[in-house]
Amino acid sequence: MEDGVWQLDSYRTPLGLKSAISGDGSGYVAFEQGGFRINAGCDTLRGNYWLEEQRLLFSPHIASTLGDCPATLRAQEQAVLALLPTIAQLREDADGMTLLDAEGRAALTLKAPEKAPLQRRFWRLLAYRNSDNVVVTALPTPHFTLRFEDAVRLSGEACDEYRGAFVRDARFLRLEGPLTGTKLGCPDAPDASRQAEDYLRALRRVDSYRVDAESLLLRDVDGRMLARFAALEPQPPVQAPTPSVADSAARERPAPLPAPSPPR
Repeated sequence: MEDGVWQLDSYRTPLGLKSAISGDGSGYVAFEQGGFRINAGCDTLRGNYWLEEQRLLFSPHIASTLGDCPATLRAQEQAVLALLPTIAQLREDADGMTLLDAEGRAALTLKAPEKAPLQRRFWRLLAYRNSDNVVVTALPTPHFTLRFEDAVRLSGEACDEYRGAFVRDARFLRLEGPLTGTKLGCPDAPDASRQAEDYLRALRRVDSYRVDAESLLLRDVDGRMLARFAALEPQPPVQAPTPSVADSAARERPAPLPAPSPPR
């Protein structure tokens, strides 16, 4: 369950399940080490939860950000907030997860996080905004990479290995705390070392993102591009060639005996 950002699919109303509508936050639910974040299209709701086998309870104490929001999304958020205290269990399947009340009625349905292409993929840096505030093409080597390991942790390589924490929803993405890692740089490649400094500085300014199956764009609070990546698909393992019948027979054929020495 704590392995991604689940997309809010539907919620219960007096007339039955209703498909969720999306605002800038594009409704989501994230479970992170005993805590949860929910966005039903307006503000981000935060609290704690308890899970034991299939029994699930949400804390009655929920913190929320406050912002302007269309009336339709505000009504959806209030409906989702009212459902949280009724949730008592969960049911997972191949397509997602259903949160149920004590009587087994569906309260919320969530789409599986695997449908979101951001996490558990390697992204290779193509371009970035440097210290002169100019977008430049990344050096062809060494490859600078970024990987979102789960719903809260990221890592990558930029001369050195680096790690950090982040929070995100379907639109916003921000680092939490400092980036950590080795500090060797690229001793034999000063241009790469300068690129690493600029790239890591840009990561600390990320405020939003856009992702699809092949590319990732990170932007600052003003919507300007900070870094652009391409999906780096893992290479399939090299298969050893299947030996032919003739090769197998040759290997199984005993080696010839050495010729006898001529008589003296």
